[in-house]
Amino acid sequence: MDNEEKTIEKNFSDESKTTKILLGVLLVVLVAVVLISVLLWKNVRRDQSANIAGTSESGSVLGASTEDPDYLSSLTDDLKAKGFVLYGSSQSSETTRQKNIFGQAFSNLDYVECDPNTSGANPDECSARGISVFPTWISGDQAFPGFQSVEQLQELADQKDK
Repeated sequence: MDNEEKTIEKNFSDESKTTKILLGVLLVVLVAVVLISVLLWKNVRRDQSANIAGTSESGSVLGASTEDPDYLSSLTDDLKAKGFVLYGSSQSSETTRQKNIFGQAFSNLDYVECDPNTSGANPDECSARGISVFPTWISGDQAFPGFQSVEQLQELADQKDK
């Protein structure tokens, strides 16, 4: 083997080593990107699941699950006694959410279904009251449109006493 062949073989060997090193680095970077993507995806899914399950960003559970059923029953009785009526639509996710915060105590409330396609609905009463946002709470001549938390409803009921 002459010097020229040795030089070519050495250059080929050096290029081969450089290529192997670059491929190795590329593989490590690719694996790192995939791992980071998987971890981020899992965090996003976990956060979405937490929100679906009714938890806040701090991790505390929202809604009726944090409330005593006796308290919810007492609150719904109080709201009914003070003339509060809930107007909603079975097509509205916010109405469903509003109903769900009470659990079984919801049956104590006065509720008017506004969706004309739902059995037992009373869309005429909803129109007469000018209901355009679901859910809407009405007490006397006051309207409280939109979802109301248990705490907000307690405050509204307490204000009726004043």
